[in-house]
Amino acid sequence: PIFQNLYLLYDKVRIDSMITQGIIEIVPVSFMRGLTFLDSCIIVDEAQNITDEQMEMIVTRIGLNSKMIICGDVSQVDLKHKSDSGFKFMCECAERVPNMVNIELKHNHRHEIVEYLINEYAEKYEKEKAKKTKKKKTLLVETVEEED
Repeated sequence: PIFQNLYLLYDKVRIDSMITQGIIEIVPVSFMRGLTFLDSCIIVDEAQNITDEQMEMIVTRIGLNSKMIICGDVSQVDLKHKSDSGFKFMCECAERVPNMVNIELKHNHRHEIVEYLINEYAEKYEKEKAKKTKKKKTLLVETVEEED
């Protein structure tokens, strides 16, 4: 969707020209290792689906005179284990790291039904999680030594 979003901001000819000139560069996560982004504005999109290890690698690419914008939605993690997402931790870091800020958007920018559906899925996942928790039982075994 990166091209679709770029084309919404500017006309296709201008975007394609900027890509050809190297003004805009699209770099997949798998090709970032070893890069340093100097004099750049880096946009990391769909960051909720980036693992902790990938996030660490990405944020350490920021070079001099650069800014990084990390976009994501914690309610839409597609990783097998949602807790593997590095996005939530990065948002929490903003409270402790100088020159870093977390901006949370409160308004849904899609159709109004999306917010209702997200809430329905969240409720479903909570119920499933509660069911799994109930099934787990702890067995406590106490040993007593016999006296002679």
